[in-house]
Amino acid sequence: MNKSLFEPSLQQVRAERPLYSTTTLFMSAFFGGALAAVIVFAVNAWRASRLARDAAWICLAAAIALGLPFFMLASLAEIGGSASRVLLRVLALLLAGALYLRHRHLFRAQDLFATQRPNGWLLGLAAIAIAFVIGLLTIEAAQRLLGSTGEGA
Repeated sequence: MNKSLFEPSLQQVRAERPLYSTTTLFMSAFFGGALAAVIVFAVNAWRASRLARDAAWICLAAAIALGLPFFMLASLAEIGGSASRVLLRVLALLLAGALYLRHRHLFRAQDLFATQRPNGWLLGLAAIAIAFVIGLLTIEAAQRLLGSTGEGA
């Protein structure tokens, strides 16, 4: 008798707790920038009990998100103020898309099982506020760092 017939054929990919929606991820990225998307992604990784597995991706995405203000200040004179803001939003949405691809199978499994998602407004607003404060501190640090090295040249 073939015992493999009694084993389940579908892999168990359901998250322990439902994830916040992709709308929360992308709206946070649009209004709060790349760092807000990283915060929502990290919360979703924690809710899915994948924080250790996604830690490298979270660190990489956070480094990119924190490096964007340095990029913005370095290229602000060349690009212009409004164009650099549009560029930062596009980069934040691209980062959110890359982070979505990391959890795509979890979102699809929850859609398959019609899992009720938690309301993402509170997390989204908190991620935007935290990203705003950290962004201000990062821009201040970038101005001091680039200002001190740029004056001598």
